[in-house]
Amino acid sequence: MNRVGFRKAISGSASISLDSQVIIYHLEDITPYSALTEDILSQIIIHRRHCNLCALTIIEIMVKPIISKRDTAVLLFDQFLNSIPRTSILPVDRKVAFRAARLRAEYNLKTPDAIILATAILSNTSCFITNDFEFKKVDPNGTGTRIVFMDDYLA
Repeated sequence: MNRVGFRKAISGSASISLDSQVIIYHLEDITPYSALTEDILSQIIIHRRHCNLCALTIIEIMVKPIISKRDTAVLLFDQFLNSIPRTSILPVDRKVAFRAARLRAEYNLKTPDAIILATAILSNTSCFITNDFEFKKVDPNGTGTRIVFMDDYLA
């Protein structure tokens, strides 16, 4: 695992957006990704980076614990989201919907992926962290947001 390279890839970002599975990796302590999520949280907490999350992310991370009736997990996940400093949970509004439609049309992204990326772009996020290789289709020069893939830093 190249944690130094990962830290370097995300360290120059004034703001960070996280794809849903990044948060799930952290909350479910999924290795080897949880080590990288520690680095992400370090950037947000210690290095005072702003974090932008799409409201759709809440839906995606809460579904599994709700289905499995893990009420304690639902509560803990909600508390975790509320405890991340300098974090904004952004709504899916008209601008996001239109940008998502363009991303979906141009790159053939699934609707949730297009919405989450559109939210990151429109919030002027400098770094979008994901592990969803569907985003490899996206031209980073066309978005203004650098996309960082966690798997790129695993040995």
